[in-house]
Amino acid sequence: MSLPFEPPPPYDSSRDGKTFNKDETINIAVFGSTGSGKSTLINLLTGANFGVSSELQSCTQNVSITEKVNLDGRLYRFIDTPGFDDTDRSEVEILKIIAEFLGTHYVQGASIHGILYLHRISDIRMGNASRRSFRLFRKLCGEASLRNMVIVTTMWNRISEVEGERRESELRQDDKFFKPIIDEGAIMIRHDNTFPSALQLVKFISEHPKYPVPLAIQIELITQGKQIVETNAGRELEYELQGLSQKHKKELEDMLEEHKRLVADRDRRERDEMAEELAQLRSDLTRVTNELNNLQVKVEEDFDAERMWKRMSREARVITMFMRSQGGGAQQSPENLRFWAALGDTTRAAKKLSSLFDRHPMPSELQDNLFNYSKNSFNIPGRINKELGQWVRTQANDVKSMEKVMEKVVHNASKPKKRGILALWFG
Repeated sequence: MSLPFEPPPPYDSSRDGKTFNKDETINIAVFGSTGSGKSTLINLLTGANFGVSSELQSCTQNVSITEKVNLDGRLYRFIDTPGFDDTDRSEVEILKIIAEFLGTHYVQGASIHGILYLHRISDIRMGNASRRSFRLFRKLCGEASLRNMVIVTTMWNRISEVEGERRESELRQDDKFFKPIIDEGAIMIRHDNTFPSALQLVKFISEHPKYPVPLAIQIELITQGKQIVETNAGRELEYELQGLSQKHKKELEDMLEEHKRLVADRDRRERDEMAEELAQLRSDLTRVTNELNNLQVKVEEDFDAERMWKRMSREARVITMFMRSQGGGAQQSPENLRFWAALGDTTRAAKKLSSLFDRHPMPSELQDNLFNYSKNSFNIPGRINKELGQWVRTQANDVKSMEKVMEKVVHNASKPKKRGILALWFG
């Protein structure tokens, strides 16, 4: 396969330990969970004003790259990436954003000389979500890049020195955490949120140079021509989402059985509490189902979702929105798959739709009929379509609100998009 560009040269171990050229700009990519201090660190080093997030809300909305900055006579450029636990967007969307940037960066012939992965030492434990994000990050980077990686522990001011040292030791020595990558050449350094500490991190990369190698996802996307879902990172995310989906489905089945028992026992208080838990669980299952679909389905360039939406009857629109909000059987319809894939990430829209449907739920018999008939097609029998029409007329205001949510999504999806280098190469 011939490439329309000159990629960075392959790894040459004989270059390891040799000083980078004085005029060479050292590119450092900064990864980590939301609120781990990525933007704060970059602001310290550059004097720039990247947004700073709390632990609850992400501020790095896209991949950002700084201007060149001179630190102790060396030129550096920093790449700020959103965390996979971003508060506003799904893991699938974050992976696509990072992959698009890294692919373009590779096409332009630029190297990544070092990787900083930030982790809050103040976290009581490295939970499932954090470990999942780190596994995904590791698949994205690949094994060869570990030797250019620095694990940076942050937020030392939030815990005692003794507790911090205990957690640091656990992270270094436990196979579930950072031990495997430290064994492969990564190092761990503390950062105390001061400029000298930040400078120590980047000087370690420039003063202990390892010849830069492309990240795994760059090779997979560009050299090997894979789709994102076919990359190691894509497969890892698909595996994780499938596991979450099965877990949520089992929890939902168990909770529904318990809810039936409470209804039979007429235990209203516990039943109402469980109803809230059921709504949250359905929302979680919907989110995971939507993410899987967005990862697995390749959008057809000529599929006109806006035209399809405009041609739908109100009843057909309600079916489409209802099935998406429930994360249910309509995902099996190829036409429905193409429609939602063309709209991109609709996680937030699905949550809004779910809330509107919860406000005035459909009769359970009507819901069951929609699930049963929507698994294979949207050719709903006349009797059921009539029942749906009655519900639509009864809840006219909510249906209008639903349509407004969808019209915004459809409109945004139909806007002409810039075709980046990846799109031009693979499109």
